[in-house]
Amino acid sequence: ILAQVGLCRAATGPSLLELITSMADVAATQLYSGGDSLPAFQATQDAPMEQAAGGEATDEPEKKRRGKPKDPYAPPRPKNAYSRFTGEHRERLKTERPELASDLAGMGKALAEEWNKVPQETKDTMTAEYEKEMAIWKPKWADYKLTDHYKTFLELKTDYLDGKARKKLVKTMNKDAPKRPKSGYMIYAGTVREKVMEECKQQGLGMGDGARKISEGWNALSEVQKAKYAEESANQKVVFDVEWLKYQKTDQYKAYMEAKAKLEAKQQLKKLIRTKMDEAPKRAPSAFSLFRSTVLRSITEANQSKPESEKLAMGGIAKLCAQKWTELPEQKRKEFGETALRLKDEYDEKLKEFKRKIGYTEFLEQRQKIKARENKQVNLREMPKRPKSVFAMYAADHKNEVTPGKGEGKGTSALKQKFLGVTAEEKLAYEAKERELKEEWARQVQDFKDGDKYKAYIKTTKVIKLEFTNEAMKVSTMRFLSEAPAPPARSPFALFLNEKRKADTKEGEDGSANKKIKREEVVNAKSAWLKLDRNVRLGYEIDRKEQLKIYEGEIKAFMESEKWTEYVKEAKRLRIPVKHLMLHKKKVVKGLKGTVASVPVPRRPDSYPQKGKSALQIFVAEKRGEVGSQIQVAEMWENLGEEGQRPYKEAAIAQKKEYEQSMTEFKQNDEGKTYFREVKTAQRRRRVIKAKNSYLKDMPKKPVSAVSLWVKENYAKLKKENPLLKGFELKAKVGQSWKDLDPEEKAEFEAKGKQRVAEYLESEKQFKASQNWQSYLRATRVKKMGKSKAKAKSFPGPPKPASMPKKPLNAFQSFMSAKSGDGANKSLAEMTKLFSNLSADEKKEYLDEAQKRVTQYHQDMEEWHKSEAGKKYLRDTVVFNKRKRTTDARNKYLKNEPKKPPGAYQIFVEENRPKILQELPAGSNVMKEIGERWTALSASEKERYVELEKEKREEFNESMTAFKSTPDYKRYMAVMNSVQGKNKVKATPVAKGPAKPDALPKKPLTSFFQFIAEERARNTDGDSSIKAMNQKWLALGAEGQKEYVDKVNELNRQYEKDMVEFNRSAEGKKYLREKGASEKKSRIAAARHKHLEGPDAPVEPKRPPSSYFIFVSERKSSISAEGDKPGDVAKKLTEAWSAMDADEKKTFDDKALELKKKYDEDLAEYRNSPGYKNYMRVFNAVSGTAARAKNARAKAKAVAAKSRGKPAKTSAASKDSDSDSDEMGSESGSDSSSDSDSD
Repeated sequence: ILAQVGLCRAATGPSLLELITSMADVAATQLYSGGDSLPAFQATQDAPMEQAAGGEATDEPEKKRRGKPKDPYAPPRPKNAYSRFTGEHRERLKTERPELASDLAGMGKALAEEWNKVPQETKDTMTAEYEKEMAIWKPKWADYKLTDHYKTFLELKTDYLDGKARKKLVKTMNKDAPKRPKSGYMIYAGTVREKVMEECKQQGLGMGDGARKISEGWNALSEVQKAKYAEESANQKVVFDVEWLKYQKTDQYKAYMEAKAKLEAKQQLKKLIRTKMDEAPKRAPSAFSLFRSTVLRSITEANQSKPESEKLAMGGIAKLCAQKWTELPEQKRKEFGETALRLKDEYDEKLKEFKRKIGYTEFLEQRQKIKARENKQVNLREMPKRPKSVFAMYAADHKNEVTPGKGEGKGTSALKQKFLGVTAEEKLAYEAKERELKEEWARQVQDFKDGDKYKAYIKTTKVIKLEFTNEAMKVSTMRFLSEAPAPPARSPFALFLNEKRKADTKEGEDGSANKKIKREEVVNAKSAWLKLDRNVRLGYEIDRKEQLKIYEGEIKAFMESEKWTEYVKEAKRLRIPVKHLMLHKKKVVKGLKGTVASVPVPRRPDSYPQKGKSALQIFVAEKRGEVGSQIQVAEMWENLGEEGQRPYKEAAIAQKKEYEQSMTEFKQNDEGKTYFREVKTAQRRRRVIKAKNSYLKDMPKKPVSAVSLWVKENYAKLKKENPLLKGFELKAKVGQSWKDLDPEEKAEFEAKGKQRVAEYLESEKQFKASQNWQSYLRATRVKKMGKSKAKAKSFPGPPKPASMPKKPLNAFQSFMSAKSGDGANKSLAEMTKLFSNLSADEKKEYLDEAQKRVTQYHQDMEEWHKSEAGKKYLRDTVVFNKRKRTTDARNKYLKNEPKKPPGAYQIFVEENRPKILQELPAGSNVMKEIGERWTALSASEKERYVELEKEKREEFNESMTAFKSTPDYKRYMAVMNSVQGKNKVKATPVAKGPAKPDALPKKPLTSFFQFIAEERARNTDGDSSIKAMNQKWLALGAEGQKEYVDKVNELNRQYEKDMVEFNRSAEGKKYLREKGASEKKSRIAAARHKHLEGPDAPVEPKRPPSSYFIFVSERKSSISAEGDKPGDVAKKLTEAWSAMDADEKKTFDDKALELKKKYDEDLAEYRNSPGYKNYMRVFNAVSGTAARAKNARAKAKAVAAKSRGKPAKTSAASKDSDSDSDEMGSESGSDSSSDSDSD
């Protein structure tokens, strides 16, 4: 092989890589070829290699093979009978019938006809030979699929199929795209192809010969003739470019590009899995899969021996396997389960080993890149492109002025040299254009970011990143941290559980169990844990802390090793978080700026007194070295008895007294005072930070100064002009440029700065008037010592915004304000007397000014209510009023409401709290101990408390039922319904019908429900659901159901007789009259709701006020004084109206008349609206007004006809009356009142 590789260097036929690959796979080929001969592929290469060895090299390279790739090393698959037959007879048919050489469809039909002529015996013989060859070929093929060359070929084949899939996508989704322009040669070929192919057909030549002739004809053309075709191709290219740009903007092209990106990503992911995950272990089979593999062969062989009509399909074979599995004995199934579990453990170990390799990490990285690329292509394809730079725009305008190409003095290099000589004015023009394009681009980008595509991009990016991070963290942990020390138990209970599992595990067992068993184990351990003494549990906590100290020492040593350094380096490369092996996460404050955790509580000083231990803790510390289990120590403590425990209890009391004395001394010395002062300061800082984060999120930020605005706009420009300056030098340059700035330009930035400061002060003022600022002040206010108890909870109303117009002063208040200097010491009564003694002119002056202020105030308030602040204030006021009314009603009417009864747990607490308080030492968590004791109770012990809860709940329900019938509760519910808007009628109003009399016959049930009633009466303990009854009813059949059908028919006949008698009785007639009247009211109310109360219904105009009321509305504010009662004000207004002469009253009469005219017009428009007409049509039809009007008109016409001696046409009259009533609507109702009375 090495000698042949040396010869390959001179070969020009196949590539070196292909030759080396072919020779390296000779051994694998011989595996399935069954002999020592070289494969056929090598024989085809002998000629070029010999030629190369002789020194004669060919000039023409080997053409790349087109079409589906073929594997030269694969054992050739035997041809079936039909394929072998067609291969032998195709050449004969070409010779006999030359026209078939270029007619593929005709050749196929001819071969089929020849095959049909073959006798069936011959066909069977050929098929048998084919089956024998296949039996030999299948093992060879199975062996070949294990070789590396097969994997290489499979990739080539898959790439080919992927390319076909992409081409198919183009044909299906991009079929309306403009066709690419043909080359000059293809245009020529299109003009002569038909003629050339006809000649080839006559001469018996194939399609390849036709193509060769067209090529020879093209080569025979002169350059002038070829230029014509090239010019036509160029014209097509111009048209294509325009159409292509239009097509790229269509939805069809966008959908195609999205589908293309998804298809390519899918193919790349599959290829990545084939190449990178080929060494991954195969998933372990389940117990059923193992069983199926043992029986499938026998089932398949038995199925093959059956007649063709009885053979099972794949689905039938699968069902048969499942049936055999269900019939398998439990012991056998258990064996398969154990085998599957063992294989699963082996698979998990192999998978972990595979994931530790660097190849799996590379797979994760490449998978993330493919998904990220797909996400970008799908969601960001329509994102606006960044505009060209100054140089790019200049290059686009002047590219035709330089020599194209690469290198010095050509193309981009020449354009750069030319750009250096551009004038300042031209460069400024380009820069202005660039700024304009960038601003437009920024707006387009922002619009795009507000759309759904960008949001989908961000969401998908997060999902991809999270998927990669989670898996990469697991893999890096397995690769680098498998040798790290195991962390200790996270809680005392976890330590207890581990100890219990070790004690329960028998010698020789591995301790592994399924999740269900482990879950039951945890539940049982939890119950045992809660029954332990509190001090025993505290002992587990002490052990856990000691284990934690040991672990921290070991983990610090591990973090100094090279393995940890490599892990951190890999984590940074993959951009994944580094795992925290130190368990004290609360000590990590880095990156928590602006949070409560960023203010650590000061560390306790060394002189801080240590709290004394309890008696059991002292005993545990003494016996810990002797006994390993905490439970055994607890049992020893119980066995000590009172006398044995006494020394430990005395020692605990002594330690407690010593601790209290030490703490008193510590609080009085300087170190203790400093410590508690720092603790108090830290707590206050934490409280302030929490209040800021909660309430000051919307607080306006202080604006930047004028100099900062100028620097923000010009810093990039100065940096570009001075690229060699360092940071501090550039900073000094910026400061000097601001100082040297023209005063007019500087004034512009200073004005902007002042405007921003003014806006900031105004927004800050509004913010400080908000509820959030008040909440912040309350949260950060320092509480004074010795204050009395907090006041009862009050509900302050919403604060009035600063922008809300202030209520103006009335005439009297304005007078008091004007006389504030003269009447500083005068009482309100004296000021009122002075105002009354004013002359009419002086008083009128005050009243007119007050009226103007009121008018202006109303206008300002109307405008303010339309603003956002006004709408918000109104909403807040409504909410406040509802809340206040609810609270007031609860306090007023629900004073005597029965209190809710305690639950079973609360009853247990009330009974046992005093007892537990005596048992526990001072400072213990009493409620925690009570909760643990409640949990430890058995179900029977809890039953007593549950029964007590039920009794108290029943008493509460009875007293609550009685309370709900009291006037106080009804008043409270009336207030609540009013607040919640439940009294408003929203649905269609339905008139309540008359009460059904006792004598009204009841309609009998149907046969099915009659059967249900009787069945439920017979079987009170059985299933009485509708479903069960329906099944019983169907089970009766027609004969069984006939009994109930006949019974119901008899009941219906009796019901009809009873109804006839009831309708004839006085009570029945009254009920029918009341029912008819109720139905009329209901229909009229429904019509009103449908036509006159909807959102699009016409609004009935309000009746205008009279001239007197117009006078009252205008003069009331000026006539009324401070402290006047409503009756006094009304009296004054009446007197003022009576004192007015006719001319003064005429002004108000004219206003009233104008309002009346406007009202009449609106009323006419309202009555002509479709909604009102529809309502009146229903009203007239229901109330009978239209019918009475029709009859009245018919009688009037009849009387008139008699007087004239003509008979009346009743039908015509009735028709006319119908049309009139339909057209006139409400008028028909008013005109017919007298007629209905006479009727």
